[in-house]
Amino acid sequence: MSIRPRKALIIGAGIAGPVAAILLRRAGIESAIYEARPYSNGIGGGLQIAPNGMHVMDEIGLANELINRGWSRRPSISIRRADRGSARSTATWRGASANLPSTSAAPR
Repeated sequence: MSIRPRKALIIGAGIAGPVAAILLRRAGIESAIYEARPYSNGIGGGLQIAPNGMHVMDEIGLANELINRGWSRRPSISIRRADRGSARSTATWRGASANLPSTSAAPR
């Protein structure tokens, strides 16, 4: 009996899909990414990666590039009212690293 190579199917080409594919490749596992939308329709335009996500980006060698291209913020988040823009609450990320801040980016 022959051993079939392992292959993972990844559903979703958001930020987690390609990162999972990179990490699987490092582990010697082939993968294929499937996305329901054939193209980006431009909805949204920003990306926020929390400190725990930045640790993953650092693991795959992308943290510095994201920090250089994005805006580094204090490791906290504010939730604002859509109608007035006033802050409803603010939370500080636990386990935030001074070396890997949460980073936000938007197309330029």
